[in-house]
Amino acid sequence: MSSPRTGRIRRLFRFDTPLRKTTAAVVLLFVLISVYSAVRIAIMAVSLNNTYGALTALKSSSSNLSTEEINRHIDDAVSASAAAASGADDPIVKMWTALPVFGADLNAVATLSRDGHSVLQAAQQAVKYALSVTVAKPQPVAPGGLSTVAALRDSVVVLDSALQNANSDISSIDPARLHFGFGQKFTTAQNLLAKAATASSVANPMIQVSTDLLEAKGTQHWFIATQNLAEARARGGIIGAYSVLSITNGKATITSIGSDKTLLAMGPINYSSYPQDLRDLWGVNLADWRDINASAHAPYAAKLIYDGWYQKTHQKLDGVLFVGQGTVAHLIAAAGPVSVAGNNLNYSNIVAFLSKDIYAKYPDVTKKNLVVGQVMQAIFTNLSTKKINVTDFLASLLNESTGDRMTAWSSHATEQTKFASEGVAGVVSEQMGSNVLVTMNNGGGNKLDEYSHLKIDYTRAECSKTTADGYPGRASQVSVAVTNAAPKSGLPAYVTPRLDDDFGTAPRPKGSNRELVTVYGPVGSYAESLSVNGKDYLGVAGVDRMHPVWVFDIELQPGETKTLRVNLIEPIIDENLVALSAAPKVIAPITLNPAAISVTAGPTCSY
Repeated sequence: MSSPRTGRIRRLFRFDTPLRKTTAAVVLLFVLISVYSAVRIAIMAVSLNNTYGALTALKSSSSNLSTEEINRHIDDAVSASAAAASGADDPIVKMWTALPVFGADLNAVATLSRDGHSVLQAAQQAVKYALSVTVAKPQPVAPGGLSTVAALRDSVVVLDSALQNANSDISSIDPARLHFGFGQKFTTAQNLLAKAATASSVANPMIQVSTDLLEAKGTQHWFIATQNLAEARARGGIIGAYSVLSITNGKATITSIGSDKTLLAMGPINYSSYPQDLRDLWGVNLADWRDINASAHAPYAAKLIYDGWYQKTHQKLDGVLFVGQGTVAHLIAAAGPVSVAGNNLNYSNIVAFLSKDIYAKYPDVTKKNLVVGQVMQAIFTNLSTKKINVTDFLASLLNESTGDRMTAWSSHATEQTKFASEGVAGVVSEQMGSNVLVTMNNGGGNKLDEYSHLKIDYTRAECSKTTADGYPGRASQVSVAVTNAAPKSGLPAYVTPRLDDDFGTAPRPKGSNRELVTVYGPVGSYAESLSVNGKDYLGVAGVDRMHPVWVFDIELQPGETKTLRVNLIEPIIDENLVALSAAPKVIAPITLNPAAISVTAGPTCSY
């Protein structure tokens, strides 16, 4: 017989009470949520696999597909990715991403699903309009009264935004934390997306500017400055050749071609509008057409071209385009192969031809310059008279091997404002923030920047510092490793001269070079110290567009690397005492070999 106390204990632990029912309900709910989540996650995985299958089918046979078949494959990919994205946005699925260990895998899948769908949706519209402009004279389309090229421009802007956002999201995920062999596949996805984001950032300005030119009313005249990135300038390279492109109601023709020699024969430019302090900073002769793009701010050089061309020809230009070997490769991809003076050129060989091979084949400078002009004329003739080769254009973008970007300037204020808003104007912003830019001007008068490489590291560090103007600040460092990978022998004589006879020390072997490397610090920052290979350096300092700039004038022997450092203090608030919260970035320089860039955000500073 049990005691009263024992009975009370038994009653406390009986599970035929409401507590038991509640517990069972919780368990059942947990099971249902788990099953539901498993199903949703399985659908995400299957949908991602179907998306991959549709894209693989498109890639493997795109050159043989009709427009309808291409659109169908993309539609299939969008539909499949929509199911994956739906699962990624499910609140219950999101809940599981917070789990330790395996939550990282689910978060990676969800991010890839969500961002992948956004990219594919944007690509669906961009490809639709890209395929529409493969005819020589695009016809208007119905939606909004936009022309086909205008619709393509707008869709490319959306696609570029989606790609950059996705690349930012997905690159922030560490594949090493993933399981089940997923890390390797995710790394592949990261690499592909980074490549697509780079291709988009290159294509975007080209499509924006081309659309604006084609839509212009009446007749416009545009100066195309063909820059040789093998002899570096801050905006890309020395102007080795030029063309004047005349456009009348969407039809483009080359009306004038020439070389730097042609421009020099016209006489010096009136450069009175150029800031005096910048003339002194790099020590360039702005009366010389070849030295007008020493500043990173493209409108400076473009305005000099506009003024100089009018002074010599009395023709008012509507704008200036700066293109280097990388941009020319994409133009010839869209235009189709050309044959000039016995040279069969296409997007896969033209960069090497213009930056290296041409000097060995044409030791006579006049002949070389003539060939460059003829190449540009042939490309633009094809662009204005033939169908656009979308397949080759996309292939060239995805295989981008240079650090080139097209830059545009318009003599019409409204259009220039539009270019600036689209990010194609080459404007050095005067806004405060953690923005760093590194440029290079070849000081040797040679073509050795075919072999120049930059590695730029920007690191933000400790807080509780004070700027020279008394603002709260932080310590930062910009490190630039400059490598001259030129061989000591075997290069054509035209490539290797040192025209700076009064600079450097003996010996000066073939392949040695002189570079003026300029670091643009954040607006409001100042340098505590400069060094080269760890030794203090007394550089030339100045200001360009509100940015403090430091010029390192260095000599590099063949195979040599020098590391330049700027230790600086940068502000953490603007002039209105508002915190500068944007992520730090290094604006990529326009160089023949793309710069390797890394950024370390550092701790969050408060004041």
